[in-house]
Amino acid sequence: MAGDASKGPPHTERIDVERVLSRRDRGVTFLGRDAETGATWVIKEVHRPVREFPPADRRRSVWTRLVLPWGLEREESRTRIIRPFIEGTSLADVPERTALPLATCLTVAIDSLRALDTIHGLGLVHGAVKASNVILDPVTGRAWLVDPSSEEPGGIDGGTSTSEPLARYVSPEVAGASGGPVGPASDLYSLGVVLYGCLTGRPLHAVEDAGGLLRSLLIASPTSVRARGIAVPRVIDEILDRLLRPDPLERYTAAIGVIDDLLETERRLRLGEADPPLVVGLHDVRTSPTQPGLVGRTAELGELDALLTEARQGRGTLIRLEAKSGNGKSRILDEIGNRAAQRGDLVLRAEARELEAPRPFGLLDGLASSLLDVAAVDPAYAERLAQTTGRWGPELRTVLPSLAELLTVAEQEGSGRSVESRVLDALTALFESLGWEGRPAVLLLDDCQWADELSLRVVGRWAAGRPGGYVSVVAALRQDDLTAGHPVSGWPNATTVTLRPFDDAATRDLVTSMVGPIPDEAHAVIRRVSGGRPFVLTSVVRAMVESGALHPGTRGWLVDPRSLATMTASGETGTVVIDRLGRLPEETLSFLSAGAVLGRHATVAEAAGLASIDPDHSDAIVEEARRAGLIWPSEGRDRFSFVHDKVREGALGRLSGTRRRALHLAAAELLERQRPGDLFDLAYHFDQAGAPERALPQALEAAALARARQALESAEMMYRIAFRGIRDGDVTTRARVAEDLGEVLMLRGSYEEAARWLDEARRLVPGGPEAAAIAGKLGELAFKRGDVRTAGEAIQQALVMIDRRVPRNRAAVPHLFAWEVLVQAAHSLLPQVFVGRLSPEEGGIDLLASRFYGRLGYAWWFERGKLSTLWTHLRSLNLAERYPPTPEMAQAYSEHAPAMMLLPWHRRGVRFARRSHEIRVRLGDRWGQGQSLHFWGAGLYAASDFDRSLERMREALELLEATGDQWEVNNCRLQIAMALYRLGDLPGAAEASRAARKAGLEIGDAQARGIGLEGWAKATDGEVPDELIQTELERSSEDLLTLASVRQAEGVQLLASEDARGAIRSFEESQRLFRNAGMKNAGVSPVRPWLLTALRQAAETAPAGELHQLLRRARSIARQAGRRARFYRNDLPHVLRERAHLAALAGRRRRARSLFERSLEVAKTQGARAEALRTRAARGEVGQVLGWTEDVEDGERARRALEALLEAAAHAGEEDQERG
Repeated sequence: MAGDASKGPPHTERIDVERVLSRRDRGVTFLGRDAETGATWVIKEVHRPVREFPPADRRRSVWTRLVLPWGLEREESRTRIIRPFIEGTSLADVPERTALPLATCLTVAIDSLRALDTIHGLGLVHGAVKASNVILDPVTGRAWLVDPSSEEPGGIDGGTSTSEPLARYVSPEVAGASGGPVGPASDLYSLGVVLYGCLTGRPLHAVEDAGGLLRSLLIASPTSVRARGIAVPRVIDEILDRLLRPDPLERYTAAIGVIDDLLETERRLRLGEADPPLVVGLHDVRTSPTQPGLVGRTAELGELDALLTEARQGRGTLIRLEAKSGNGKSRILDEIGNRAAQRGDLVLRAEARELEAPRPFGLLDGLASSLLDVAAVDPAYAERLAQTTGRWGPELRTVLPSLAELLTVAEQEGSGRSVESRVLDALTALFESLGWEGRPAVLLLDDCQWADELSLRVVGRWAAGRPGGYVSVVAALRQDDLTAGHPVSGWPNATTVTLRPFDDAATRDLVTSMVGPIPDEAHAVIRRVSGGRPFVLTSVVRAMVESGALHPGTRGWLVDPRSLATMTASGETGTVVIDRLGRLPEETLSFLSAGAVLGRHATVAEAAGLASIDPDHSDAIVEEARRAGLIWPSEGRDRFSFVHDKVREGALGRLSGTRRRALHLAAAELLERQRPGDLFDLAYHFDQAGAPERALPQALEAAALARARQALESAEMMYRIAFRGIRDGDVTTRARVAEDLGEVLMLRGSYEEAARWLDEARRLVPGGPEAAAIAGKLGELAFKRGDVRTAGEAIQQALVMIDRRVPRNRAAVPHLFAWEVLVQAAHSLLPQVFVGRLSPEEGGIDLLASRFYGRLGYAWWFERGKLSTLWTHLRSLNLAERYPPTPEMAQAYSEHAPAMMLLPWHRRGVRFARRSHEIRVRLGDRWGQGQSLHFWGAGLYAASDFDRSLERMREALELLEATGDQWEVNNCRLQIAMALYRLGDLPGAAEASRAARKAGLEIGDAQARGIGLEGWAKATDGEVPDELIQTELERSSEDLLTLASVRQAEGVQLLASEDARGAIRSFEESQRLFRNAGMKNAGVSPVRPWLLTALRQAAETAPAGELHQLLRRARSIARQAGRRARFYRNDLPHVLRERAHLAALAGRRRRARSLFERSLEVAKTQGARAEALRTRAARGEVGQVLGWTEDVEDGERARRALEALLEAAAHAGEEDQERG
């Protein structure tokens, strides 16, 4: 203090006024000096009534840091308020946008709170806590709080500075934005605003008038300083949040509670703790509950921090945050977001929702909304994102149309993959573009257990192909809803962090943070009922207070034993929530139920309208529900969300069926008037209202839109709604929807249900091409289920229904085949004359027949042998080539690749598969492109071009997974597994084989089960559980291909267990099945080389009497395998290696060495690493006997390398190993 003020305040006539400090409408403030003592005084002259102040205590003020008026002089309508002048700098004089050091901020807060504690102890409210009234002493670094409001607080007082309106600091209740009482908590709010400005250098409410303040207070501005990228401990953020709660009853009840929290924070920081894990409010004596601070989770947050920090070094990651319902996933996501923002990371959020209309890419739509929010405030980020995703603009617009304005308009590529076919690449590119060096991004995805399959597949694909990057994804998952086979179970490269229930200590901390100290008997009940689940904990505490079981007394909380005894002990979250909802006023409960019907994030106006509530009264209802801890209003308070799904479920559960349907109907009619283009919501609400007939047009249109975006899950639900809405007499629509739904279910792998719907469609259509088309789909479905005989019969029936011939007598096939060869020759030699000569409009039946003949070829591949299969294929091809390029021509060209394996004529097959892909690119057929790429890869595989085959098939897999055709996906996975096996990536081959087999088990795909088992066995040298093989042999007795594949798996397993004779029987049986079916292609050719291996191994240990016979049989099989390998060269290294073994056994040293060299040379040419290792190891073993010393050491190195590969393969995908 300046001068000598010890004698008390002088009369104003002794003060010489030196300058005016401020001037306002109703008063002026001067700075003056006492002529006698030289003390400096501040004199405020006002023309209004002034409240009384107690005498100032100059001794205690040094401790309390409060400067009260030292004197009042009243005369007529004028009053002068006199106080000592405090030397120092007011916070209002700190340069704008300058944040103060954390230590200074703590000093300001603690000293100001001591001042408030003092004035509140006098029964007064300061009423003018603002930056200009906080003075920093330049010598001691301490702070003073000066100039309490001269009026009774309760309105917006202008204060003492024209440059710093007090309006920026007043609480909602003072400003009239809420109905809470004005009191000490109002000062605490104002101090929170001051502290926020100290920490950030920015005002919380950047307003210039009372109207602007009301708008700012109503939208409840975010208070987290960490979210602004400012490095402060979490506890500071939580203290600030509690000070700035809109409801005064939810703030600290007294300044001393804040002081205790800040002093402990200051002490822990001085001890070197950068982010002390303190619990706020532990010493706050409360009479009502408030939102608790973050409790526990120190270990989990530490693990999450370590993982997310890696992204700043370019090592982004995928994290599965798992917990049971009520264990606090969303709260931890909030904390992760704040920590990431504090580090300067970009934070994006999206969430999935239950009990709402299923939308295509629903989860990714949330990401799009989050990106638009960022772009609105950060144009530089928006520009960078547009540049990095520029080439994918058209594809991203297709999937996420809301991003259209943000994305660069790129020219469509003139060739290669179409817009539709590049969608997966585009979405992956979007994920990778979210962050970059210097600006990492963290994407927080909540409730992924309810997300649409396509969105989850995109996340998995991004994680699978991610070598690193500056993007991390945290996906929160409710363990209760993770069923077997859920899409997230296949996410690769994911780290799981699990949130478990609280222990006793954490439970007590959370309760204390919420209501302060309570009796032990109440704690025991809370612990028992909640089971340590945070959401249930808070619900139980609120229920106890609302029911009177816990009530405030003069010295803290008291327990009512009778009410406590009635508290439910079931531990069921829903029971606690329903009990709490039942205590709400009926109007509030009706509002919440209406919002629950509308969806998790409902608008206030829509919910009020459905509940027939006066719009002017809706704000009060929203505040009541918020105060009860049931909802979170949005910043603009125009929307709200339920704090937990259990609250929404409880609000729905209290409705009768009749009332719920009525609300859904009202919601649908409201949307029909206001948002008629919202097809998915309209269809959903009409259906839930029990009026599916009104949902029919929207459901059909929504289903078509979902199918166009390959969102089969959404399409299925819309077709189901549509079917429920069809009138009984509308047979045409009923048949169409049943057929479409059956087709969608078939694509999704739900074969059994698909069959029921297609049968229903077939029953409703009497005959003609439409009935034939359905019969053809039934045949396709039977084939995908492994029932090739039924498939063939159904497709033949479909052909008969359109008057097309099918040879019943096999003797007729050669003549029919010869004719089709002649026709194809004409097409190939004179395409300008014979190809595309007819108009597609004339060819409906021809093109339908082309599809049927092509599908019949699939079935006859396993049933009728090579000649019949080639006839069906050529018939399909020739019919399709009568017309310009159509989907049928593309399909026939695609099928030409495997058909040419039968001759074999690999080059022609690959050429036609490439043409098929080009046609489908032009047609924009996304599924077709995947299928063409698949068969293109199969042709390359047959031609021993394994690298290019793998490339094509991986492209195919991306497209087929996106389009949802599970049968094609499984077959593509199996082709990938075979290519990996040939290239020597045995772990990759084993993992892909296991994945295909697992998917086959899930959807009833027999061939995926059998061939997957064969690939698994060959990639691991027989390390396959015997019970799986025996189970599959019993299951696959009717399917020749599956049975033959399982027999090969059995043979490889028997070789591994040194039962060569048993292996011979298995391989011979496999060969017999293939021979009887007339199958000759690259997929079945390996059986002879493996049989040769079994014969040779049996000969090596056979007694002399059997040796000659075994060797003779082995030489015969070697000749057969050698002839076959000239056409199907994939097995040539294997065949040559076995022939070398036989030559060595016969004593033909030079011949053996030559054959080993040829085997190794071919393996290297093919890139077949494992085959090369096997040949080198075999040459070393033989070399030990024949004296090839230079090869022995090389063979040993190869053997060790091969063993390492096999060891890795044996453990590849072990976590997914099934036992069914």
